[in-house]
Amino acid sequence: MYGIIIALLLFVVVIVLGWYLIKLKRIIRRQQVYSGNNEGVLTRMGPHTIELMSGLHVYCLPISRLQEFPEIKISILVPFRSRPELLHKSLQSVMKLAVEPESIQIIVRCDLDDKYMTDFQFPDCKNLKILRGDRMKGYASLHFFYTQCAMHASGSLFLLWNDDAQMLTNGWDRNLWNETAISREKHSPGFWALANNHWPYAFPVITRNVTERLGAFARFAYNDAYLYRLAQACGMEQRVLESVRVQHDMPANSGWDEQSFDLYNAGFFNDIINADAKLIKR
Repeated sequence: MYGIIIALLLFVVVIVLGWYLIKLKRIIRRQQVYSGNNEGVLTRMGPHTIELMSGLHVYCLPISRLQEFPEIKISILVPFRSRPELLHKSLQSVMKLAVEPESIQIIVRCDLDDKYMTDFQFPDCKNLKILRGDRMKGYASLHFFYTQCAMHASGSLFLLWNDDAQMLTNGWDRNLWNETAISREKHSPGFWALANNHWPYAFPVITRNVTERLGAFARFAYNDAYLYRLAQACGMEQRVLESVRVQHDMPANSGWDEQSFDLYNAGFFNDIINADAKLIKR
């Protein structure tokens, strides 16, 4: 009789211990950033810096995994280099005109050798992440930088942003959330763009499942042009949202990748875009 009771107690202890170890393992995995090696630790406290390992030059990235922050609705992706005054002013316009600033996440990707980001602070956004990685090829690697940002994003919507942009619309986040409701609620891929003074599709917005299906944010440096063409290849309308307006004033020293632009104009990426469209429509 006593033997049976002891065996049952041991069985219960083993079950409880196993459950605890599994839970502990999940917590550790949730905190790790995957790239084949650990890249950093995620936290709800911001700002927080994540140093990226080199070798992140591949697609099929784990963009779908960061779902543990349900309060975040919109992730703003901002590759950046050496213009802290512009960046601060730009991000201030985003946060001050938001109705629900606590639901907005800002992810800034900068280079490891960028001295201006060493002590960068932006307390207006509690969901700020700063990614620091290799310089790579500068502007020609812009699509990799946006993809790295997307890997660390938690929102249902991803917004491409620049440090030389200013948000103009009061309550822009509520307008954007309402405008994209149908696609989000159906969990279907969606493409939009914010109205601006530069090019109608210069500030694209996509649902996160676009990047989940692609494993990347874009395939070449002109991210906005790529997403515009991708939406066309998918037979989807990339609607410009007049209810959210942006002012975009590019400084004279802004980056430019002439080779990628020439390849784009020559149709070099057409086969890639058509193949990606099949991934989106699957």
